[in-house]
Amino acid sequence: MEISIKTVDGITVVTIVGEIDGRTAPDVHRRVSAALEATSKILFDMSQVQYMSSAGLRMLLSVYR
Repeated sequence: MEISIKTVDGITVVTIVGEIDGRTAPDVHRRVSAALEATSKILFDMSQVQYMSSAGLRMLLSVYR
């Protein structure tokens, strides 16, 4: 899995390539949470995510809250 985080016009864009599952979701959460310390606007580009387990969905909900 690859994660790219960049800021475009004040919005943090998180691009994820690969699979988000119980093994990778904690790393995504950690990196996204760190990026959110600088901004409150976030956009996930998950167009290249082939699979996401319930752990990935849980991670997204956690970031939302």
